Amino acid sequence: MVQPIYSSGFELQDEDTYLLTIKEVRFVEVEDKGLTAKVSNIIEEGKKTGSEFAGTLIFESFPLYEIKGKYFGLARFFGMLVKSLDMPEKEYDNDYFNDVKKQQQVISKAPGHIYGGKAVHVKSKQSDNIFVNIKEYYTHNEYRRINDAGDKPTGSNADSPSTGATEVEPW
Repeated sequence: MVQPIYSSGFELQDEDTYLLTIKEVRFVEVEDKGLTAKVSNIIEEGKKTGSEFAGTLIFESFPLYEIKGKYFGLARFFGMLVKSLDMPEKEYDNDYFNDVKKQQQVISKAPGHIYGGKAVHVKSKQSDNIFVNIKEYYTHNEYRRINDAGDKPTGSNADSPSTGATEVEPW
C-alpha cells in the first residue's frame, strides 16, 4: 500500500564548488534518441557552504548520442570520468559506450569515487524549474587546492586524475 503525498521536490543546493562522491551510474536507452548516462552524486562538502548540503544528492544526465552535430554530453561524461576514475585523458570513439562491457566497467568502478565539481543553477527549457548542473570537473586534489587557495587549477597547477575512495584497474 502507498499513502498519497501532495508535494515533493528536491533541495536546490547553492551554486558552489563541491566535493562529490559518486553514488551510482546507470545507462538508459532514451526512445528515438539513444543512450544516456545518469549519475547520482552525494555532496560531501562545499567550498562556500561547508557541510550545509552534505548528504544531499546532485543528479546529472549525459546524453551520449549526437545532438545538432555534436557529442557534447558524451564529452562532458568523459570529462567527469577522467577526473573521477583515472580514465586516460585522450580522445574516445563516439560509440565507446555502445559496448555493454564498457558500461559495466563504469557502473562497477564509479561508486565511491570522489571528485570536485563546480555547480551552477540552470533554468529548464521545458518549464520554469531551476536545477543544479555541474559546469566544471576537478580531481579530488584539484578540489582541495581550490578550497585551500581559492583559485581554479589550470595548466601546470592542474593534477592528473586521482582515484578517490576505491582502487581502479587500468582502463
